[in-house]
Amino acid sequence: MPSWRSRSFIVCLALATASSGCGGDGDAANKDQDRAADRGVAAPPASAPPPIFDVAHIRTALLPPNEVAAGAKTQAPTYPGLTEAAVPACSATAFHLPGKPKTLARQLRTTFRRGYTGTAYIQIVALYPDAAAASAAMAKVRAKAKSCPAKRHFPAKRVGKRKIALAHTDTWTATEGTMAGWTHVRGFEKRVDPPSASKFNVFYDVYDYATRGNVLAASLYWERVAPTVPGRRIADRATTVLTKQLRRIG
Repeated sequence: MPSWRSRSFIVCLALATASSGCGGDGDAANKDQDRAADRGVAAPPASAPPPIFDVAHIRTALLPPNEVAAGAKTQAPTYPGLTEAAVPACSATAFHLPGKPKTLARQLRTTFRRGYTGTAYIQIVALYPDAAAASAAMAKVRAKAKSCPAKRHFPAKRVGKRKIALAHTDTWTATEGTMAGWTHVRGFEKRVDPPSASKFNVFYDVYDYATRGNVLAASLYWERVAPTVPGRRIADRATTVLTKQLRRIG
């Protein structure tokens, strides 16, 4: 359970004709509730304050690797910026979060064989002092997701002395809404390598960003597949993983 406790509070409704403040017998809020009770109508419930989670709760709420993908195992973080409060962004880049949140990050992967399919999962959970700070960070993440180009081509280039990054084309779509009660933004990316590189030359990358209370959770779920595999299948699997994760956090 999250380490937060709901606190009761009184909402003072200031009416245009009222001259008194909040508190004392006969205040506007109590009169409204009395009138509602007289009519047999339930008064609207007070909204609960946003939850505040702590690192210990998040750590115990992380999904086991085998619930992310069968055979997935934890790896040492290698994704750019993962240990420096940066979230995955379009075309396998990183976006540094504002402020100085506490973070938990991990990288999971199934066994990959050269030229074959597999699944990888990058996750970072940032905890801010309060919900306002987390919402402000989410606004910047949303702006970044919306700014990614819809289509982008990358030429082949040498990486280090022994590796060459293949030429590829990325296409990107950003959507937003809610998921499991969290505010949610998703970037869906398709990377296509040259067919000569492998018969599994398509990568579907699902970038998810979600916030609730003082938490901003970000993840990148991706699979390497054959060109005939529909992207919706991978997006649905990412949705299943994300939904389970958010519900476990609370």
